[in-house]
Amino acid sequence: MLDWLTELGKYLIVIIIVWTLLSYVWRNRQTFAIVHSRWHHTFPEMQVSPQEFYNSVKGEVQKKEIAGISIGTRVYSEGGFFSGDRIYLQVERGEQLFIICAAPFGKEYFVSWWFGKPVNFMDDFVQRIPYIGKYIEAAMNYRTFYEMDTDDMFKDMVKDCVLVVVDSIANDKGIRPLTELERRPVDGGHKNV
Repeated sequence: MLDWLTELGKYLIVIIIVWTLLSYVWRNRQTFAIVHSRWHHTFPEMQVSPQEFYNSVKGEVQKKEIAGISIGTRVYSEGGFFSGDRIYLQVERGEQLFIICAAPFGKEYFVSWWFGKPVNFMDDFVQRIPYIGKYIEAAMNYRTFYEMDTDDMFKDMVKDCVLVVVDSIANDKGIRPLTELERRPVDGGHKNV
């Protein structure tokens, strides 16, 4: 009886590993493990090149002299296999990631950002394990109070840098400033983006 259960256990482990590996064929690699917050706003009167916007935000972030950050652009697909690509600004600090977008949309212009925990290979792999993956991933990603505090400080600094650039462009173009309500981020509410 014990030999039969041992063999069954081996087969189940092999099936789970194969299933997890095959999921890389069926699903794209995720950008975020968890989105903590996001923000967006549409400007009917604002037209500026995305690269100019990104350079301004990058300059503001660099003024903050935050240790351990990397800033650069990254190309993301707009959708499916044959869709176009869009350039985003990425600001990353350890277990934190900001993805910022600025682009025309029809006759209008929008600015958005997403803030969360980036996915590393191990997180991505563990999340794909059926049924128990989410529990294992949660246990692997325990955060101390200090880590949560520095996450919040980083988030507020980069968020403020985006708003400084938005305010500057709006002021230069004679666009009304954002209200306090328009400046507030929205709770992330998204996993596996």
